Amino acid sequence: MSKFRKGEETPVIRIGKMGLSEGAIKEIKRQLKEHKIVKVKFLNTIVANKEEYNSQVEALLKQLNDAKVEKKVGHTIVLSQK
Repeated sequence: MSKFRKGEETPVIRIGKMGLSEGAIKEIKRQLKEHKIVKVKFLNTIVANKEEYNSQVEALLKQLNDAKVEKKVGHTIVLSQK
């Protein structure tokens, strides 16, 4: 069964020039707990190249032990609870 339900909005967290702040991590954890799925968009101001983007995603996943990447498109990842 797909975690993406038609008509149901997925919470979106935007990561900007402040990077992966403690507040952003807490909000992602809260949204995952509440909705079981969340989109995380890395704005162009923080991601200069693909390597930097991948390192930001890895850093995020290290801090979110109970999350996995469902989908990765452009500078957006969709996370769900394991």
